[in-house]
Amino acid sequence: MPRLKPYWPILPALVIYSFLADHLNFTQDDAYISYRYVANFLNGDGLVYNIGERVEGITNFGWTIYLALWGALGLDFILISKLTGFLLGAGVIVLVFLIAREVFEKRAGWFAAAATLLVSVNQSLAYWSPAGLETAAFAFLAMLSLYLYLRRNWLLIFSLVLAVWVRPEGAFLAGLLMLIEAVEQKSLPRFTLQCTGAALALSLPFVVFKLAYYGSIFPNPFYAKTSFTGDQLSNGLEYAGRFFQHYGFWGVGFALPLAFHKRLSAEDRAVWMFAVVYTAYIVLVGGDVLKVHRFFLPVFGPSAILLLLSLWLLVRKLKKNSRYLVLFLVTLGLVGATYSLPKAFVDKYLVHEREFTKKMQVKAQQLLDADSSDFSVAVATIGIFGYELLGHELIDLVGLTDSTIARHSEDPIPGMV
Repeated sequence: MPRLKPYWPILPALVIYSFLADHLNFTQDDAYISYRYVANFLNGDGLVYNIGERVEGITNFGWTIYLALWGALGLDFILISKLTGFLLGAGVIVLVFLIAREVFEKRAGWFAAAATLLVSVNQSLAYWSPAGLETAAFAFLAMLSLYLYLRRNWLLIFSLVLAVWVRPEGAFLAGLLMLIEAVEQKSLPRFTLQCTGAALALSLPFVVFKLAYYGSIFPNPFYAKTSFTGDQLSNGLEYAGRFFQHYGFWGVGFALPLAFHKRLSAEDRAVWMFAVVYTAYIVLVGGDVLKVHRFFLPVFGPSAILLLLSLWLLVRKLKKNSRYLVLFLVTLGLVGATYSLPKAFVDKYLVHEREFTKKMQVKAQQLLDADSSDFSVAVATIGIFGYELLGHELIDLVGLTDSTIARHSEDPIPGMV
């Protein structure tokens, strides 16, 4: 038990997170795309969305396989997805605590506790973790990879392998850590290069399977969503701007450490580069069509740590009693603002998502009740609607599960919003 004493500050954060996750609990419509792949696989029809069409319409291959394994054991894979997401969301908080201890060293206890509190009241983490998607799993692996990098632990190899399996951004994550080491060492990033090379070797069977089964390394949504246009950049800036407004405190934690760059440790600089470059990546890919800051889950922890680091750099020269009083009061205000600033935004989307999935489920059931034939449907939202229509062909007008639409889309119609 004495060994666990330094970790007691995590407990209040986990309690707060659990309460919020229960309050915000819902199943996101897009999760049902993976569920349909799992259901078809378990029914013996292959790892496909439409029977007979080998199209990788998911960006979470490893997550889908994980659910299929539980389903093969006769367990409710939808429940498993939500429970696993909830637990890995809690794991993100634990990893934020551990990374904060690496950054703040002698001051670790107080600042690590403050960082976990900031992340625990982050409603977007609690919103996405039990929503059925792979979001919390990837955020956990991203934080784990950063922590293992800071510790120079060779388990980073396996963390990167799992990250690539869970989402394609795992490859970007490996490149980001190599960049951080190269800048920090001002030389060849030997550690991360070796880890990435080993992870690539271990991922070769995964790549070979995708090529043989789907005919492509990249998932089909990559072609459906990627455009690299001015509109995409504008969307990315808007998406990031909302993050800075709700959780980033208008970029203070990103910008202020630059003014004190000579005082930053190697760990400080690594966390700063991770947060800044990852945010730049989110902007370049145009953000996310699913709101509530989903893509920023891997940045929440580093952002909170940088905010507290900035606060420390500002007050470190005050007298001890005054310093800790200011730290306490400002941190209390930051925790309150982190909860209150995005609350109306999160609540609005929560209501919309719950009502939308309910509506689409009812529509699918009405079709089944009205038509007993083997009908097909063209629809722009294929989540729970498609899951309810297992065995029926769905033409995805967005192109996520349709390679023709994704790779040969028509030009936008002028004047159409």
